[in-house]
Amino acid sequence: MERKHLIPLLGTAGLVLLILSAMMIAAVVQFVRGGELTPTPVKVNDVTLCDLGGGGLCVISFGADNLNQMVINFHLPRRKYPAFYARVDFGESSEVYSCQVVKEVPTSAYCTGPRTPLGGAIVIKIFRADNDALIAQGEFVVAAIMLPTLPIPGATVEVVGDGTPSPPEETPSGTGTPPRFRPTPTLPPGYPNPP
Repeated sequence: MERKHLIPLLGTAGLVLLILSAMMIAAVVQFVRGGELTPTPVKVNDVTLCDLGGGGLCVISFGADNLNQMVINFHLPRRKYPAFYARVDFGESSEVYSCQVVKEVPTSAYCTGPRTPLGGAIVIKIFRADNDALIAQGEFVVAAIMLPTLPIPGATVEVVGDGTPSPPEETPSGTGTPPRFRPTPTLPPGYPNPP
């Protein structure tokens, strides 16, 4: 009777050993190829507007630079935030924005890229620059952007005096120095009513 029980027991043990060996070989092959043995869930943080007080990466404002590129200003949650870039999705389009930290204010950064249409929803995705991992994302409606202040066409600056610094002059009220430079715009003919 012992032989009858010994053969199925050895067959089952051999089958289990064969399955475990195959699983170990598959794990070693995957590890050698550079894959992870167990997938690690990646937490993707929310990007919010800073006035909502989320405490993480947040958008301060949307603007445009003098090259008509969109500028997205961010507040970073800490001084040593990893280098990153942004991808902005709007409609059927997707654009990559380059990002830089402001050296003088290490918790501030800005990203620049093509302007998006106003009033439409955009999705901002933040990726680590070193490994392209998605670390944050948020959806926004860009209703307005700040535009750069451009000089008035034809405006000139009038220099008062010889343009060299001099000691402050007392004003009648005694509250300060008169201005040394005054902008005097030269307006086109017919302004404000064109011919």
